[in-house]
Amino acid sequence: MEGANCNTINPLIWREDFDWRRSDELAPQVMALWQRILMEAPDQVIKTRLCRGAIAWRPGADRWSEGGETYHFSHRWFTWEYVGPYAIERHPELESFNLSPLSAPLNDLATRWLWASYEPDLDWLVWRGPIWCYASYLALAVAAWLRGNRWVFGIAAAMIGQQTAVLANISAQDFRYMASPIFIGFLMLPLLVRFWRAGRG
Repeated sequence: MEGANCNTINPLIWREDFDWRRSDELAPQVMALWQRILMEAPDQVIKTRLCRGAIAWRPGADRWSEGGETYHFSHRWFTWEYVGPYAIERHPELESFNLSPLSAPLNDLATRWLWASYEPDLDWLVWRGPIWCYASYLALAVAAWLRGNRWVFGIAAAMIGQQTAVLANISAQDFRYMASPIFIGFLMLPLLVRFWRAGRG
C-alpha cells in the first residue's frame, strides 16, 4: 500500500481505504515480514528508524521533507472538530470539553504565541525534546565533574529510555513522544547555570 514515507506512517494509516480491522488480522504476517527484513537488510531498518525516530535525536525538524516537520497538538474550539460533527454521541457533559476561555484577550494572546512557536526559529527550542535531552546531559556532566559524583547520571535514565523507545518504535514526528524530556530539561536548566557559575568561580 502507498502512503507512508521515511518520516511518517500517518498518510497510510489515516487513508479512507485503510482497514484497521484487517490490519489487526494481518499483524502476525506483518511482524514476520518485519523480522525477515531485519535479518536480511538490517542497514535499511536502522536507516528507516533513524529517519522516522528523528524526533528523538535531531534538534531541528526537516522542513523540506513530507512529514518531516514537528507535529504539534491541534487547537480547535469544539471537541467534535477532532473526529467530525457526527462521530461523537451527544451527552450532557459534551460542552464541558469545548473551549470556553475566561478571558478572550488572554486567549488571543496565547493563541498568537502558540502559532508563533511553530515557526522553525522557535520550534526546535519549544517543541523538540532532543535539545532538552542534550542540555540535561550537559548539566549532569557538569554536576558530576564538580561534585565528583557519577551517580547523578541516574537522572538521565528517563531521557535515555525515552530516546531509545522512540527510536525503536514511533510512527511520526509528533512532539508528544518526547514531551517528558522537555519538562525534565527545563527543570535541569537552573542546575546547569548554578554549577557552571560555581565552576567558573
